[in-house]
Amino acid sequence: MPEPLEPYRRAVEASGPGFDALLWRNKAYQEIRFKVLLEVAATGLAGPTELGTILRLEGRTVIDIGCGVADLAGWIRSIGLEVGGYIGVEGVPELAAASRARMPGLGFQRDAVIEADFAQDDALFDRLAASSPGCVFVFSGSLNTFEVAGATGVIERAHRAVLRSVDANGSGRADRSGGVVFNFLSAGLGAPENSDTGPAHRFDALEMLRHFADAGTRSIFRRDYLGAHDATIGLFPLLPDA
Repeated sequence: MPEPLEPYRRAVEASGPGFDALLWRNKAYQEIRFKVLLEVAATGLAGPTELGTILRLEGRTVIDIGCGVADLAGWIRSIGLEVGGYIGVEGVPELAAASRARMPGLGFQRDAVIEADFAQDDALFDRLAASSPGCVFVFSGSLNTFEVAGATGVIERAHRAVLRSVDANGSGRADRSGGVVFNFLSAGLGAPENSDTGPAHRFDALEMLRHFADAGTRSIFRRDYLGAHDATIGLFPLLPDA
């Protein structure tokens, strides 16, 4: 089975550590995905009587899993969102170095980018969630080269880390809750069929939603963008007052 980072390593060898190595179709599609991810995160972090505006992310730490060249950090700055912090995690050394080089210009410390393989480091999510209570893990395209079992396993570990952090830092406090938001190429439910996705895989949208449905979890599902080519799911702790 191909290792998930291998397509990106080959892309870096071919074109260098820039946008082309991220294997996105284009910049506009990437930014539409960013918008939806942060909208879902903001809605999930809002209390039961609050509006889920993107301002709910102010003061929160956004942890960008598979950050590539930190384009999400750049987009956050471009829209004027004042997050509490940004942490990027990237497993391809050249991409991690490119992300670190961008950090000072975006107002973050160079060490805000961690070089780590999030699929192999089982304790990574617990360490990050414990150090940043109320954080939001964001996966933007970083699950595309995984088989479905590997992708769901990664999200389960991240979600468990958020739940443990909530328990440790004040169960029931909305300001201490966090979340996991991820996107993936969508299959089923009228999604495009037989389109060339290169090394990326499509996941059945309904099956992904079913997999993460749980009585102790609030979930948000969106597929109202990019012509059902893509889907986004957010997972959040079930607070006692929700």
